[in-house]
Amino acid sequence: MADAAEEEDPPGYVEAEVREFFDKFDSDGSGNVNPDEFRELVRGAEPGMEDEAKEEALQELDGDGDGEISFAGASSTLVVVWQRV
Repeated sequence: MADAAEEEDPPGYVEAEVREFFDKFDSDGSGNVNPDEFRELVRGAEPGMEDEAKEEALQELDGDGDGEISFAGASSTLVVVWQRV
């Protein structure tokens, strides 16, 4: 039987995976996911998601209220969600 510690991801692994995923949707390379990029991300991940739910999610992830999602501002939330998937 495998030891539980052997099954855990190495430190930083999840964050690196989340960063790679984030960067795929930062199509303009700005370091932020703008509303259009976010809607594209959601369209692929959750095709049936209502527009109102998309806007609520965008607002939750937009930590500084500038209308865009920065990796630094959203990474802790994204890591939690990633680990649940």
